Amino acid sequence: MTTGRQAGIVFVVGMMVMSAMVASTKVQSQPSAFGREAPSVFDGVLSNVIGSPEMSTAELRAALTEGSAIVLDARPYEEYAVSHIPTARAVPAKAGTTPALYVQLGAPGWRALGGVMQVEKPALLRLLAQDATSVLIDARADVGSKPRLRNAVSIPLPQASKAKDDGRLPMTDHNTRIFVVGTNGSEARAVAEAIVHDAFHNVTFFGGAITDLPELLDDEER
Repeated sequence: MTTGRQAGIVFVVGMMVMSAMVASTKVQSQPSAFGREAPSVFDGVLSNVIGSPEMSTAELRAALTEGSAIVLDARPYEEYAVSHIPTARAVPAKAGTTPALYVQLGAPGWRALGGVMQVEKPALLRLLAQDATSVLIDARADVGSKPRLRNAVSIPLPQASKAKDDGRLPMTDHNTRIFVVGTNGSEARAVAEAIVHDAFHNVTFFGGAITDLPELLDDEER
């Protein structure tokens, strides 16, 4: 993760390397049978070989909340569309560039530390069609609101915790894909964050409105 301090701060991320993860996962290198130091997990996956400054998860969260930074996601657009840090901008590498040059382990860590992710419309439609186990959540506060989403489960924010126990959330598999949509992105994000805090690990929200998804509406609502 690289920072620059000019007109503003720009964070360039592959898959979001966070110093909190680095501090907890760095291990000592072990000598190899050939007399040279074998690379450690840290060296091979998390090492900051170019020496650019890093930031903590707390610093990143604060920057996102304050709007004091621009976050650039350098992964291929297909990955970005499936799930990305909210407000991050897609700046995929040049065609033909090997992912090994810019992808690092971090998005799973962001999720594990309670970070919520955002999904783009094309990826949302594709994943709902391909993954029969996925769950679509209608986050609107007014239960029974129209237009109605096809096969969606209604979980407004005040009911997020209760949904764990009444069968609306998949308690037998906390890795189930969960997509949250609402009246707007802010409402969807709030419910997504509440679900993440209940230990669900694969939650993303749609940043637009339900009306932006006519493909998912009940036939009578189109």
